[in-house]
Amino acid sequence: MDAFSGSLSHCPPDDVTARKEDARLLAGRGDFVAGKDFEGQWFAKIVRSAQASARLVDIDLSAAAEMSGVHAIVTAADLPPSVTFPDGGPEPVLATNEVRYVGQPIAMVLAMTRAIAEDAAASIDIDYQQLPVDGLPGDASGDQGRPPADPVAVFRQDVNMPVEDVAVAAVVEKEFIIPRQTGMPLETRGLLARWTASPDLLTIYGMTKHPAQNRAAIADALKLTENQIVSPNCDIGGSFGVKGELYPEDLLIPWAAHRYGATVKWIEDRQEHLHAINHSRAQRMKVRMSAAQDGRIVDVDLTIDADVGAYVRPLSGVVPYLASAMFPGPYRFPRYRASVRCWLTNRTPTGTMRAPGRVEANFVRERMLDMLAGRLGLTPSEIRLRNLLSAADLPYDTGTINEGPVTTRLGTSAANSPRRCATTGVVPMTPNLATTVSVVARQPCLSWRRPDCRAGRLPR
Repeated sequence: MDAFSGSLSHCPPDDVTARKEDARLLAGRGDFVAGKDFEGQWFAKIVRSAQASARLVDIDLSAAAEMSGVHAIVTAADLPPSVTFPDGGPEPVLATNEVRYVGQPIAMVLAMTRAIAEDAAASIDIDYQQLPVDGLPGDASGDQGRPPADPVAVFRQDVNMPVEDVAVAAVVEKEFIIPRQTGMPLETRGLLARWTASPDLLTIYGMTKHPAQNRAAIADALKLTENQIVSPNCDIGGSFGVKGELYPEDLLIPWAAHRYGATVKWIEDRQEHLHAINHSRAQRMKVRMSAAQDGRIVDVDLTIDADVGAYVRPLSGVVPYLASAMFPGPYRFPRYRASVRCWLTNRTPTGTMRAPGRVEANFVRERMLDMLAGRLGLTPSEIRLRNLLSAADLPYDTGTINEGPVTTRLGTSAANSPRRCATTGVVPMTPNLATTVSVVARQPCLSWRRPDCRAGRLPR
């Protein structure tokens, strides 16, 4: 879409390469984990919490255990101490004494068929004692809500570049609520783990995104060597960044296959996906932005309160940290300060999802520029042109921590020059404002237990 006219160009690229995978997929010959079956395999169903914050008073398994076709029912008491998240993370693989979010795994049913596993799971009676609910400061609801006492981590940005002093002509302050979101791939998560005793080998189908890291964690939990675990490639029906991290099920299903010497299959249903997959965004952003009369940005203050959910996961803090680091975008922000506070709540834990931090930062920054332009009597394009980096500024280090520098190319090469569309005969409008921005990332902080992450207390 053209940035100024709003028209859509239907010009196809010149270097279209014919796709090779379509015929196999359209003919139903895809190699997805849900389509894999082995004779005698077991089916797993995860029993999940129906409460956001509660103590587990009793779990009655008697009705499920008596059902024909049920092979085993697993609770936290059945798992060996080694079946935990790496580095002794605070999130339990199966809930022990309390649950902290709707969808948290409490038990696992292993049965002859998926239908039997689901019926048995539905017959398990769980007695909860409700506990107060943690939310972000200011969003506590009723007698059941309470704000958390302390943020679990705090990150800061502080940019103070030498610039000439100018008079501030306009100031805009605004609070934005970025709601929780999650990825919705056509294919939900799924695993099929197969243990063979000769040779001792655990084959896991369905691992995505970080197979090497997950294999190491599974090997450690099961007291196997990494060479005893293989993960053949499969087709993947989408991810959007939410698949592939180490979830409780990634330890439970391989453990069950190894423990019982069986082939165990688990396919997440859509309701499970909405409750249990990593959520993302979930930020409250308060911004104060000032500018001179000609539209030049003078000063920016940003505060982010991030709802990271019930437990800290490896990438929980990365999303709001990235949002603070990339908030300046392709503009000159000579004085910029940001404070990020991450809070534990009784909601699904968070992680990365398609363009982590970028959506939040871009939306809020651009809305602030629009409002500031209106306050100054400028057009949206005028205020952007006054602050946009030029070729003479590059390479440009934003001064923020975690990502930088920002490298921008204003292209005049054949690859970037306007082309006449063979279909419509129209040369797409390419204003000088258009830029190609590539961000060279410093290694982000991925572990909340590293000292340089400036993390505070860990959740209980």
